[in-house]
Amino acid sequence: MSSIKTVNPATNQVEKEYPVMSDQQIEAILADADKAFQSWRKTSFATRAKLLHRVAEILRERKVELGKLCSIEMGKLHREGIGEVELSANIFDYYAENGEKFLADHSLETPQGKAFLSYEPIGVLLSVQPWNFPFYQITRSAAPNIMAGNTVVLKHASNVPQAAEIMEKIFAEAGAPKGVYTNLFVPGSKVSDLVADPRVK
Repeated sequence: MSSIKTVNPATNQVEKEYPVMSDQQIEAILADADKAFQSWRKTSFATRAKLLHRVAEILRERKVELGKLCSIEMGKLHREGIGEVELSANIFDYYAENGEKFLADHSLETPQGKAFLSYEPIGVLLSVQPWNFPFYQITRSAAPNIMAGNTVVLKHASNVPQAAEIMEKIFAEAGAPKGVYTNLFVPGSKVSDLVADPRVK
């Protein structure tokens, strides 16, 4: 595969085209994600929640534009695309508001002594997503995992590259440190190599 393309299903016209990333570009993205994890994992829940709330705000501000993008890339009705973006914003807010509670230590009953269950972030997560809900599919993996202190690298479906690109830009606009959320323009054949990388958990 020489490029990743948006092909409008209504017209069969190529709307936008992206070159497949080189091995060097992929390596740089994974290195940045791993480096970002070392600091992001230590951030407060309040810091993480602030980022997710801001992502939600931007999604709502741009819902008409993003809804239209759903139509152009994968043929969704415009009103349904707007609804998907609104749902995604609600999910980001949900994890921002509830993540700290979900991830709090839990006491465990034991016959002797004391014990508790603690949740810890694990590292760089590779999110491989399908095309049918281009923003919701991203959101349902990114929101809880970034709130948990992990970093996310996205390999979205190859027919919705603009949705993938714009989500990375939204995270950057919302104030995400470099490497916390990054998009990869690669074909599905690259996924096995990405999964095999020891930095990807």
